[in-house]
Amino acid sequence: MSSTPKKEYLDQKYHAQDRDIDWNISYEEWLEIWLISGMYKNRGREKGNYQMCRRYDEGAYSPTNCYIATVEQNQKERHKIPEGET
Repeated sequence: MSSTPKKEYLDQKYHAQDRDIDWNISYEEWLEIWLISGMYKNRGREKGNYQMCRRYDEGAYSPTNCYIATVEQNQKERHKIPEGET
């Protein structure tokens, strides 16, 4: 049985909550971000796949704090320091 977008949303929400990350994004907002990116079918955790990321890997999952990037881009972003901070 294949996964549905709603199940994938709920899985990501569960994993965020399991990691104590706030989840402030509705299913409709989550799906819109993925569809606009054009990378929904390339989602995953493997090299070359795409993920929904949080800016600087901080804050909640929310429409204003999320973007779609490759696994590799997400790993690089995680280690960047936001401008104006040391």
